[in-house]
Amino acid sequence: MSDRMDLDMGLDKQVLVGAHSPVSRAAVCDPKKITRGGAELLDSVDAFRIIREEISKYANQRIFAEKVGVTPQYLSDMINGRKPLSDVVLRSCKIRRKVYFERIA
Repeated sequence: MSDRMDLDMGLDKQVLVGAHSPVSRAAVCDPKKITRGGAELLDSVDAFRIIREEISKYANQRIFAEKVGVTPQYLSDMINGRKPLSDVVLRSCKIRRKVYFERIA
């Protein structure tokens, strides 16, 4: 990837689960799952997909929000990108947040 594309894909470069080194979105999308220490590496797109899958197991979003201990409005704000994903929601979906920084040459 070019440096310009790396800058444009800032959110996709963030790894939320797993390893001790950053992984690009292209690497995460590889058909072979990338793991480190037994945890699958995810980016923000994967995290939102998993959260939506968990919500779909309940009758509606409100019930899921009450079950995990957040307000329905706050959950809505999170899944629509208006608020950051809370640790309680991530934990309920068995996701751990990891944030990395990269040195740009």
